[in-house]
Formats: sequence, structure tokens, C-alpha cells
Amino acid sequence: MTSKYEIVPFNEDNLQPRVACALLLDTSSSMAKREKGATAPIDELNDGYEKFRGYLIEDDLASRRAEVAVVQFDSSARVAVPMQEGRTLPQHTFSASGSTSMGAAINKALDLIEARKAEYKEHGVEYYRPWIVVLSDGGPTDLDVFEPAVERLTEVQNRKGVTVFPIGIGSSANMDALGRLSTQRNALPLAAVNFSAFFEWLSRTMSAVADSQAMGSSDDSDAMSEQIQLPDVTGWVTT
Repeated sequence: MTSKYEIVPFNEDNLQPRVACALLLDTSSSMAKREKGATAPIDELNDGYEKFRGYLIEDDLASRRAEVAVVQFDSSARVAVPMQEGRTLPQHTFSASGSTSMGAAINKALDLIEARKAEYKEHGVEYYRPWIVVLSDGGPTDLDVFEPAVERLTEVQNRKGVTVFPIGIGSSANMDALGRLSTQRNALPLAAVNFSAFFEWLSRTMSAVADSQAMGSSDDSDAMSEQIQLPDVTGWVTT
């Protein structure tokens, strides 16, 4: 169930196809820890998100077709940036505290995406398979919520309702837990908390999807199965 504060009303003046993306960002207390001589991951995350906004706003096609929501999770999961078109994404500063409610964040993201897809169908707008991008430097602490959330996420992926990109931040990231989130892709480790490179890749990937024909009026549309060539990940993945 979503509220009016978690999703911006659909823009009826823009009937172009849409790709919805939910960014799930770990803002637990460990994100504030600095390695010797390094910037805290939370500061790098803030810088990366701001650059991501700029990339989307500057891309004419992606700014109109991509819709983004940001769910931050620590001791709870909440919508930091409501689902809206890329060209209207607001500035936001994240702070780090608490634990890692990853399961609650997954449920929140699925609720947001289902609500938005219902609006696409109501307005007769085709859409691309939505994305959920999860970035975490640890593992879930809400295991009683996480386990059923993973089952729900797997079921949605099996019916082509969403694509999941799990990303681990730093050496303490629980790659096994993150790996369970996607039925199609391995969890990937972010190199040296290089959020800027990752968000640049994400914006280029969203642009590639928005410029493709892999859209339809429902999750089971044949075009949803089209394989889209994604940009190379070597710029931000640990080798």
C-alpha cells in the first residue's frame, strides 16, 4: 500500500513509454565509517546520487521515460524520493544510522512499482520491465521480514514483473544475501565505494532501455523478453 507521499501522480501530459526504477539504498550506521584516508561511504553515496540526477536531467529521452523512486533503509525502510519522472528528481542528502531493514525495503519497492504499473495501465501507457537496484554494505537485520520478501521478489521476477540489480558495498557486504535477490544476475561488488561511476553506468543503462523497443502493455508482453545490450560494468565493479 502506497501513500500520496511515496509516489508523484502520473503526468498525463507525458504519454511516452516508461521504465520505473526503485533505488534501494542502505543508510545504516556502517555507511558512516571511514577507512583510513578515505571518504565515508555515505558521503560518496550523496555525491553519486547528485551526479545521477544530473545525468538523467541532461538526457532528454531518459528524463521523460525513466521514473525513479529512492527507498532508504536503516532501522526502517522509507521513501526518501517519491516515484517521479527523471527530469523532476529532487536533491536529497542521506545520513547514516541504525541497522539494515533490507526486507522492508524490498516490500516497499515492490509496492511502489505495482502502484505505478497500475497507473500506466490506467492511462494506456506502455512500459519497460521495471528495475529494483539494491546497494548495501552489510546484510539484512530484519530476517523475519527478509525471508518472505525474497520469496515475493522471486515470484515477481518469475512472471517477468521486475529486474533486480544487487550491488555490494565494501568488504563487509553480505554477497550471499544480496545474491538471493536476483534470479537473473549475480550480485556485483562495488569497487572502492565508487558510487559516481556506478550511477553514471545506471543512467546510461536507463537511457539504453528507454531507447529500446522492449516495452509492452503488461508484464507478459513478448517485447519484455528482448535482450538489451547494457553498458560495460568494468568501470565500477571490483575485479
